[in-house]
Formats: sequence, C-alpha cells, structure tokens
Amino acid sequence: MHKGLPWSMACFHWNNECVVDLPPDAQALAHGVDGEIQAWMSGIRTYGLQHHPEIDLEQVDLWAADDADLLRELGVDVVGLREDSDRNFDEFHRLTNRYFEAVAMLLMPLDRRSSVPAHLP
Repeated sequence: MHKGLPWSMACFHWNNECVVDLPPDAQALAHGVDGEIQAWMSGIRTYGLQHHPEIDLEQVDLWAADDADLLRELGVDVVGLREDSDRNFDEFHRLTNRYFEAVAMLLMPLDRRSSVPAHLP
C-alpha cells in the first residue's frame, strides 16, 4: 500500500481512446489489466488520469444506456457490469476518497492551507 491505497484496485475505465505515449518527462503510475496507462505524472504536481475515480453508480447506468450498442458489439454483459459495480462500489468509493485526499495534500499541502498569504490582511 502507498499513501493508504493498495497497489492494485478496481477502477472504472470507460474510454474508447487511451493514452499510449507519455510526454518525455512523464512516468506511468498505474496500468489497467491490459497494460493500458491509467495514471501518470510529470513533475511533482502534474497528473493525468485515464480512469474515472469520480464516477458514481448512476453515471455507470447512464453510460451503459448511452453506449448500449457499443457494449453489445464488444460483448459486454450490462447486467453483469451493474452487478460488479454494485458489489465493488463501496470499496471503490472508500479508496477513491483516500485517493482524492492524497491528491489534495500533494496539490495543496496542509502547511499551505493554514497560512494566510502575505498580501491578505
């Protein structure tokens, strides 16, 4: 585990196009089961995500309805997708909340949150 997150966790990936080549100074942070890049960083505060940590169950249903033809074409069982989503969502939600907290600390460390900028009264 790193920063309270497991080395591997279920994430929602719902993209037809994926990042293949990273900028020269970037490094991959996470890969999907097929090896596709899911997260990367460049420098200390620039991050890119391919997966969707912000998703909720309603959005899964909306995307499934919107992409019903494509899912059928790809052989994705929509009922199974929803069952998997229901079964794994609580853990996904808990871990993505930890993820968002870790990102917030990287982007705005606690010492900067509590200090008043010099130009403010």
